[in-house]
Amino acid sequence: MASSHAAGELPDAVPEEAAGWAVAALGLALVTVGVAYLAASPDAALFDTAIASLPGAATTGLWFLSRRLWSEPEHQPRLLRWTLIGGTILGGLILVVVLVQGTGLRESLLLLQFMTGVGTAAGVAIGTSEARSVEAARRAERARVSAEHVREERDRLRFLNNLLRHNVLNKVQIIRAYTRDVSERHDGEFDDELETTMEQTQEIAELIENVRHLVQATTDDRPARAVDLQAAVAAAIDSVEPEAGVTIETDVPAVEVRGDDLLKYVVENLVRNGVQHHDRDDPTVRVRATVEDESVRLYVTDDGPGIPNGRKEDVLTPGEHGDSGLGLHLVRTVVEGYGGGVAIRDNEPRGTVVELTLPRTEE
Repeated sequence: MASSHAAGELPDAVPEEAAGWAVAALGLALVTVGVAYLAASPDAALFDTAIASLPGAATTGLWFLSRRLWSEPEHQPRLLRWTLIGGTILGGLILVVVLVQGTGLRESLLLLQFMTGVGTAAGVAIGTSEARSVEAARRAERARVSAEHVREERDRLRFLNNLLRHNVLNKVQIIRAYTRDVSERHDGEFDDELETTMEQTQEIAELIENVRHLVQATTDDRPARAVDLQAAVAAAIDSVEPEAGVTIETDVPAVEVRGDDLLKYVVENLVRNGVQHHDRDDPTVRVRATVEDESVRLYVTDDGPGIPNGRKEDVLTPGEHGDSGLGLHLVRTVVEGYGGGVAIRDNEPRGTVVELTLPRTEE
């Protein structure tokens, strides 16, 4: 069976680790030649021998440096190949010159050692450069594939968003309209059932809206801009239909924060949670804000049953927490996209405080 190998690689029979240590061994072998020459030749100059052994030591040193900083283990055969090529070319060239000139091998040993070491060191450098180029090409390809995958996922999510908006949500609204019409014309025999149907369709509609806005928050490129927080809060409260006996209080100064059109929906979500999840005859939801040098803290407070300590972080993440959990996950996703943050704590004497930290825009 035919086999092929990429440029700079040895056959698979050479283990990666063994190939790497072979490079180091070649460099040390060249240094050993110098040491042996110095020991065997009483008239050998220490300085000349040290200079001749330097490229061999550089070969081993470059390999250790490359192995530690740049090259993955899979590239060790590549380094070995280039090391052998470099040492063979320069060493062979000097050997040919020595044979042609008839100079004794002993007299030319230091030159041969030096040039062979230069070749092996150059081979390690070339192999390292090639390995880094290969890794850079791989990273670029992975980034391209990842970007393509992200684009495909965004297209699928946008399709889901349009499907929810134009098909599912419209059908839910039709069901609610017919249910309301039947409830108004019926003699009251099925009031409980019809009321349950209305409540469930309302929850489905809110869940779909949450999913739609979550898709929008995670797929659309939403450039942040200056948003009038006071106006956004007022619009959010106008969108909420409070139940009888529910009081919504606001104390938000005129200030601009970094955000977009979803900020109104974030506040609406929090206010609606406070309105719907209460256990009192006359519940109150308060929305207030304090202005700091670089941020605004927006507090949405209710006096309901509160959230247990073990679930305060859980409700900010998607999971089996019901619509409120998805809504709070949406709040975190959007606000953190602005560069802000979300925190949940207990209200005193009862209830929950959701605190949003919103970056201020420059005046």
